[in-house]
Amino acid sequence: FGHIVELIKDHPCFQPTGNKGQASVKIQMMVALQRLMHNGSLASYESIGPSMGVSVGIVHKYYQRVVTALCAKANDIIKWPDANRKAEIK
Repeated sequence: FGHIVELIKDHPCFQPTGNKGQASVKIQMMVALQRLMHNGSLASYESIGPSMGVSVGIVHKYYQRVVTALCAKANDIIKWPDANRKAEIK
């Protein structure tokens, strides 16, 4: 968890654009993970908001930011095995 937060924390989507600050990347990641780890109605913004103490709109914003930042780092996070590693796995 901490490693991924460190990896994405400097993405531009986490930089405030107005006078209001943003919640920490750690908090935004925790809210986004609630959506990512559930399915069905438990993954809805309407279910996550009250359980995390934030509004439905905030859940949506945090989720979008985290997914945007993760997608930007996909090549740093997802590593396919090279030929040596493939042979080792077999």
